[in-house]
Order: sequence, then structure tokens, then C-alpha cells
Amino acid sequence: MRVGVIGGGIAGLAVAYELTSQGHFVEVFEQANFLGGQASTFEVFGGRLERGYHHLFTSDTDIADLIKELNLEDQLAWLESSVGFYVDRGDGGKKLGFRHPKDLLMF
Repeated sequence: MRVGVIGGGIAGLAVAYELTSQGHFVEVFEQANFLGGQASTFEVFGGRLERGYHHLFTSDTDIADLIKELNLEDQLAWLESSVGFYVDRGDGGKKLGFRHPKDLLMF
């Protein structure tokens, strides 16, 4: 069967992969000139910056299994991260951490 998938973000690409592995002919239609949607990056001052706030956790077993199936494990690095916000309440500003539920109370 011929199938058209609208959108080349992570969901569209996953659907296209699944349908292709079932023997269907799939065409992905993406408006942008890149794939990945909000899970993509772009170059800024010689470095890469995330287009959207997307992340994977080591407990995301479905995506981890897909990465293994696609033989992409060697292209994925699990990095420690931290999340925070810069808030200026007229006091010169400060960074507030946002990694634990108690951090929400400080916001």
C-alpha cells in the first residue's frame, strides 16, 4: 500500500519506519527543509542549539528499543543535565534550579 505521512518530526518518522517495516511504500511530507521537527537542532555561533525542549530518559524503554533496532546506539550519548530558569524580580536576577518537585515551591 502507498502511504503518505504528513510531518517529519519524531512521530512522523516513527510511523514511517513502522509502516515501511510492514512492507508499505511510504512518503514523508515535511514543510521544513530538515527532519526531526522540534527534536532537531540548529547552528548558533559554531555550536548546536535545540529547536525545542526535547529529551530522553534512560527509562524511556520504547525509544531505547527503537534506537537499538536502528543500530544507532553508538550515536547516542547519555548526558547529565540540569534544568533551571533565570528569574529577575528586580533583585538583579538569579537562576532557580528545576530538577525536583521541591524546586517548584521556590519558583
